[in-house]
Amino acid sequence: MSSIIQSTATAGVELEVNEEAVLWRYHEFLRLGFTATSAYHLSIGSADVETARVLIERGCPTGLALRIL
Repeated sequence: MSSIIQSTATAGVELEVNEEAVLWRYHEFLRLGFTATSAYHLSIGSADVETARVLIERGCPTGLALRIL
């Protein structure tokens, strides 16, 4: 396999994994009570799902948690 084809194949796998991770994060943020728009922005960014979970479980409103994250 040529290096160009191999690189393209590897990039495709990384893209699939990234898309799956973003989708999982999106659903986690939705489950925590964030709006669809907020969940989308959180899922594509660097927000930590576990930190969000802890904030929400401790009674932090989602609006404030969004600003913190």
